Amino acid sequence: EAIRSHLGRTCPRHEGNGVPSFLHAPPLSTTQSGYLNTLVVRFLTRPGCHLCEEALPLVEKAVLRVGMTMDVVDVEADQRLLREYGLRIPVVLGPDGIVLAEGKIVDGRRLTAALRRSRSSGRRLRAPWSPR
Repeated sequence: EAIRSHLGRTCPRHEGNGVPSFLHAPPLSTTQSGYLNTLVVRFLTRPGCHLCEEALPLVEKAVLRVGMTMDVVDVEADQRLLREYGLRIPVVLGPDGIVLAEGKIVDGRRLTAALRRSRSSGRRLRAPWSPR
């Protein structure tokens, strides 16, 4: 979907020189099923969580720094997520479903390093929010 949205357009950063925007598309990885998808980090939160509100800008910056994308997920929308992570939020799950950070998230450099490690580990595990 990310690639599809970039096809046929020129990159705004290179306006006028004809550089296609897909050259700046998010990084891709191959899943076990063989389909391509972007590396997505999940930021688990819930409404009214002050720790989540404080951590969100730091997590967004770290995710952009390593070239991934992020989904913000409300744990209250899924009973399984609520049971597993409800008292631990905010939680940052890497593309492989591994917890990279939780609770009071204040160290951007440490989170960036964890994201880089998760990106290069090559492991693609079933994430806890995936259908079984």
